[in-house]
Amino acid sequence: MEKAGLLLIMAVALMVPGCPQQEEPHKYSVDSLAIEGTEHSFSGSYAILLELSEGSFKEGNKLLVFDNNEKIFERNLTGEAPRGNQIYFEWLAREVGNHSFATAVYNSSNDQVSGEKKMAIVVQPLGFYDFENGGMHHPVEEGVWCAQKFSLENPIQVKEAGLQLRSLVSTQKGTLVILEVHGAAEGAMPGGLGEPLATSSMPATGVGQNPEWHSFEIGKEMGAGSYWLVLKRDHSLGNVAWTYADGENANDAYCRDLAVSEEWFPVEGSFAFKLQ
Repeated sequence: MEKAGLLLIMAVALMVPGCPQQEEPHKYSVDSLAIEGTEHSFSGSYAILLELSEGSFKEGNKLLVFDNNEKIFERNLTGEAPRGNQIYFEWLAREVGNHSFATAVYNSSNDQVSGEKKMAIVVQPLGFYDFENGGMHHPVEEGVWCAQKFSLENPIQVKEAGLQLRSLVSTQKGTLVILEVHGAAEGAMPGGLGEPLATSSMPATGVGQNPEWHSFEIGKEMGAGSYWLVLKRDHSLGNVAWTYADGENANDAYCRDLAVSEEWFPVEGSFAFKLQ
């Protein structure tokens, strides 16, 4: 009995210190994660490419991709890997700002079975805002409207439009600056605009004498295609001015003075705007 007890004590003594259990290295690996292009804009669609090191996977294995911790892509990897061990998918830039992508291989229990690959990009607003020396300023007042054309590559929800404005003449309390979104008919000029797709406004008293960015809520799902931002005032005294500068695209900025003519005349440049 004493001998059995001694053997038990010796066995326990050998087990307590133990040996540190080494983690089994990941069986799989994601070799690369890359995105098309070096600049990325709101509403743009970009190919994301992934490369895997292995050519075959176990039942239930899958590749997951996350954008700011939200799953945006899943691919079943059971059996043979895709040709060339490469996977790509299209990603739509729906949100302006910083995006942190992460990807790894997971098993059927959602345990990570590969190392994680990461990538960070910044999505810029769609618009015209990189200009020097503050640009020039076109007045917008009763009967004087201005319009700026823009195009969406893909269907997307436009949350807001930012315009750079300044005050040229002090405005009365309660007057408004009004922004409308219209579909672009055939031809370069705005033409007959019809009913707006969206309308937003802000108090004119909120526009100061120095050029500043002001936000107009849009909140509308819009299809791929071309549109006009039309800026106008309500029927009151005073005016504001919309910043414009030399732009890349011709025939995308116009104004008209209804006291003179119904015709739109081109502005030599582009108006400052940001969409997101």
